[in-house]
Amino acid sequence: MNAMAHRLVGRVHERALLQEAFASGEPELIAVWGRRRIGKTFLVRNSRPEGAHYFELTGVKDGKLKDQLFNFAAALSTAFYAGTALEAPKSWARAFTLLSTAVDSMAAPTPVILFFDEAPWLDSRKSGFLSALDYFWNAWASSRERVKVVVCGSSSSWILNKIVHGKGGWHRRVTRRIHLHPFTLAETKEYLEGRNIRFSPADSIELYMALGGTAQYLREIKRGESVAACLDRLCFQPQGALRDEFDELFHSLFNAADLHVKVVRVLASTRMGMTRTKIREKGRIGAGRQFTQVLENLCNADFVKSYQPFGKAGERHTVYRLADFFSLFHLRWIENFRRKSGKWLSIHGSPAYRSWAGFTFETLVWNHIDLLLRDVGLQNVPTETTKWRHNAVDDSDTGAEVDLLIDAGKAGLRILELKHHDAPYEVSKAESLKLLERRRALDQAIRSRRSIFIDLLASNGVVRNQHSEEVVDYIHEVKSLFRR
Repeated sequence: MNAMAHRLVGRVHERALLQEAFASGEPELIAVWGRRRIGKTFLVRNSRPEGAHYFELTGVKDGKLKDQLFNFAAALSTAFYAGTALEAPKSWARAFTLLSTAVDSMAAPTPVILFFDEAPWLDSRKSGFLSALDYFWNAWASSRERVKVVVCGSSSSWILNKIVHGKGGWHRRVTRRIHLHPFTLAETKEYLEGRNIRFSPADSIELYMALGGTAQYLREIKRGESVAACLDRLCFQPQGALRDEFDELFHSLFNAADLHVKVVRVLASTRMGMTRTKIREKGRIGAGRQFTQVLENLCNADFVKSYQPFGKAGERHTVYRLADFFSLFHLRWIENFRRKSGKWLSIHGSPAYRSWAGFTFETLVWNHIDLLLRDVGLQNVPTETTKWRHNAVDDSDTGAEVDLLIDAGKAGLRILELKHHDAPYEVSKAESLKLLERRRALDQAIRSRRSIFIDLLASNGVVRNQHSEEVVDYIHEVKSLFRR
């Protein structure tokens, strides 16, 4: 095991896949993708076995072909020729011929890892990179048992469309697929504690609601600094490391970045999410393949997730919601306070903050819903997490809305009530009546065919009282969100 591997946090499944591939007696073509700054390069570098021969080439965004090939020559020299200066090849076809020659010249039967990082940036227009890589794999690497080719990129759409689901010579060639997602709350806590940074559960939740589980963002946090001071320094000060990250992020990941940002802005304006039709209407975006591709790109990169509203099936009812915490935080706060003197401490606790926190806490729970399913014994039961809304039909009907509904089939429906409070939450009589009304309306909608339960989760815990005992079927502890 590489000496650096102990520094890896989480990524248990992904690390095991890589290590299994590197140790196999078969040629391997491994696709790794995930949004920018998520830790893809760190994972690959620190999962390789001791003694493996290692070649790494990183693409440069908007780099010229001659510069990319110059970098290839430098990487080839470092990996195989002890730093001896090499002339840059004139084409990618020639480059891969040089690479295969270098590998074949090695006598030792050790694994050879060929890592192409940010491969989408190597594949510039008319560069010939993809076709040369295709030929390299099919004509040479796929017959070398010790060769492990890793193709990695932040452009998830390129990796998926060109490599994983690629046609022609790429069809069914990928042996391992690794989609690297943001850290969970538990992994974020582990990462910070590995750097001797310890926050309370409430502070950890607030930090996560602002920055999410992006490893590179978490590296910016200083030991001994409060969450409020940290967010102020990183996001609101003129030289803050994340002050301009939003625009840089989207322009580094996507072609037609402005259209991707427009869709994200539209989705940030709603709590329920939107159908494709509503997104186009509100954003004044034309129909067509480009819009479909933008939605796919955002979903593949973990910015957007989709769900089916309860009781509605079919693609036209599919609802898309913004699931990326930093995008939500930027659009609600950083962008609006960029030219103001207000700091995070002055924002915290305001009515606007409470509204944002409630919505974002809901997103956090949704993204960790599998942890709460364990609490009520549904971890092995097929479930759908969704929303439900009943619009009033007359003056006597108040309507009803369930922000988070777990549909567990024959195991019933669970209304999940969420509260983000600075102090332990206490169910009032008025709130208990609202919960009972939601259950009644949902029961009427399904004609009493299934059991309906009410669950409650509060970010700072729940004070149990008469109303909670009478109405709530299960109270989740916030520590469940930090479970591994």
